[in-house]
Formats: sequence, C-alpha cells, structure tokens
Amino acid sequence: MRNVLISFIGTGPLNGSRDYKTAKYFFKDENKIHESSFIASALGEFLNIDTYYLFGTMKSIWEAVYLNFAKENKDENYAYKLYESVLDSKYDTELDDSLFKDIELLLGNNSKIIPIYYGLNEEQIEKNFKIFAEALNNLHDDDNIYLDITHSFRSLPLFATTALSFIQDVAIKRVTLKGIYYGMLEVNNEFDNKTPIIDLSYIINLQNWIKGAYAFSSFGKGEKIAELMKEEDKISAEKVLDFSNVLSFNYVHELKSQINILTSLSTHEYSYPAKLIVPIVFCDFTKRFSHCKQQSEYQFELCKWQFEKKMYALSCLCLIESIITFVCENENLDETNKNDRDKAKEIICNYSELSQLKEIYEPANKIRKSVAHLIGNFSAKPKKSIEDLENFIDNFGLILKKKYAR
Repeated sequence: MRNVLISFIGTGPLNGSRDYKTAKYFFKDENKIHESSFIASALGEFLNIDTYYLFGTMKSIWEAVYLNFAKENKDENYAYKLYESVLDSKYDTELDDSLFKDIELLLGNNSKIIPIYYGLNEEQIEKNFKIFAEALNNLHDDDNIYLDITHSFRSLPLFATTALSFIQDVAIKRVTLKGIYYGMLEVNNEFDNKTPIIDLSYIINLQNWIKGAYAFSSFGKGEKIAELMKEEDKISAEKVLDFSNVLSFNYVHELKSQINILTSLSTHEYSYPAKLIVPIVFCDFTKRFSHCKQQSEYQFELCKWQFEKKMYALSCLCLIESIITFVCENENLDETNKNDRDKAKEIICNYSELSQLKEIYEPANKIRKSVAHLIGNFSAKPKKSIEDLENFIDNFGLILKKKYAR
C-alpha cells in the first residue's frame, strides 16, 4: 500500500516569476509548519507521501520543482536545461516527458512527471483525459490517493477527479481517494502569514452518497448506502442491506414488510450529507407502493418498477406471479400455498370469464419460461418481447385498477 499524491504544477505567478511564493503551510494542527514554495512538498511531509504524480504543461515551472525537491544536491546545469526548454513552449507544443526523468528519479518510488496540454479545445481536453486515465492506470491496487488542487489551470483537477472516478468505478484499480486538498494562500494574512491547507474530503463523502443513491434508486442496490450508513446507524444499515438482498432475490412475498421497514427508515433523522439524500431516495421508492393493499398490487408495482429499470426478466416473473396472486385473492385461495396457486393457474386457463387474464398470462408465461429455462423460442426478438411485455403490464394494470378502484 502506498500513499500517492496527485498534484498540478502551473507556470508560476502572472508577474513572470519562475517560482511560487514561499508559504508557511500548516495542516489541521497549526503547531506543525512546513515552509515551501510548493504545497506538494508540504503535503508530502504531512501525509507521509511515498509517490508523487505531478501533472503540468510543457511551460510549467519544472526547474523550480527540481530545485525545491533536490534541496542541497542541485545540478544547476539540469535546472537550466529545464528552464530553457520552456522558453519556446506554448499551448500547441508537443509533449515530451524525456526531460523529466531526473525529477522522477529524485522523487523516487515510481513517481511520475506527466506532461499535459492546456486543454484549450475539445481535442486537447480529450487528449488530457486519455493521459490522466493512462497515468492513473499505473497506480497499484490498494493505493491511497491524495489530490492537491492548489496550482495550475482550474480545469485540470476537474479532469483528474473524473479520471480517478473512472479508474475506481470501473474497477480497473482498487484505489481509494482519501483526500482533496487546497492551499488557501488568499487568507494567509488572517493567520499570521501562515497558509492553511484546506481538507476538502467532504466532497468525496458527498460523491459516495450520490453514487449510493443512484445505485439504490436505479437498481435497488443498497450495498453502498448501507456501507455509508453503518458508521452512524449500524441497525439501519443492516435493514437497508436486508431490503436490497430481498429485492435482488426477487422475494416478492417479503416485499410488503420490507417496504414498511424502508418507510420507517425514510423518516429517520440522519446527519449531513445523509440527511439530504437518504429520505428522498427511500421516499421515492416507497411512495409508489403507498396505495397498495393487496399482495397482488405489491407484486405488480414491483413488476412495473423492474420494467422501468429495464430488468425485463424479473419484471415478467413478477407480472406472472401478481396475476396468479390476484386470482387467489378473488377465489378465496391461499396465495402462499403451492396447490392453491396451481389451482389459480387452471382457473386462468379454463374459465371463460377470465379470458382477459388468459390473454395476458399465457403469452407472458411463454416469455418467462424462455428466460427461466434458457430454452424455447430462440427466434424471439428482444425488442418485440419488451414491447409485448409493456402491453401485458398496461392491460393487467387496467384490470387491477377496475377491481381495486378507490
């Protein structure tokens, strides 16, 4: 496991100076000061950084980076060579990382200097994202990543965070973004000429909650939200995970009780940022079941939700089960008893007064069998099956509405 700092190197102050102003950085505890012209150096000490990924344009102040980290062991000729290389550099200069190998060796532990474009147009932006993604793909599994957004063009850290999210979310690497930091030079006059390093890790927490909310609202996956909730309320986290598991297994017979649990969780008091997200996400899911009284209605509502989320196989299964349950409810049969459910199937197929149900049940059941047993009509077209399923759902919805009109 390594602590990796991703930082950005700019072109220096607007007055043309080839170095940043020296600052007395303090981090969380004012008693610990690190004086440097580069916040990367300060963060390196405060966060016990092993490896540096420094991004910058060909015009960035690389000679100042070298002189800062080299300390007493400076090669003035190399520093001047770096300085000369930027004199003719501009926005369309071709990238050349061969100039920076000595800085990488100086930083050690597979540190990298990664030149990037200004990002002035779509072509350069696309190239930059590719550079970010390829560079971050060199990270090791279980690396802890710290991001410094103090220097350089403000657009570049945005691409870095997006690239990091891409690396994490598609599971190319199992890395963790541990912190985002900004050296607030603008307020050092309020701290006796010392510069606070601001920890913006709240952003990471908020992003994780957003990801968890999306996974739950889109797919009923509660693992991420449960993971985030357990530090504050372990019992509620376990309930969310139970609900997610019930939904994953399509245990429709437990849905009613699980919806009640989820409803109670939506009124629970949470701290921020959970307070902003959890009630809305849970209420959005439970509200659609608020009108349900009969088990067939719960099953049918789940069927519609699954169809909306494009989980067509589960939607078809729930439609079939809700039709059978509906018949059980209206024929005084025990909808939890297998024999009674088999009787309901016979009634659907043989009672002429239920012809409307039969017209839905039989073709929908053919789709279900084909999906469940991976056999059947292999010539069936997915698009046609989806269209048919949507019609079956609409038609059964009209039957339920007429029966349970309130």
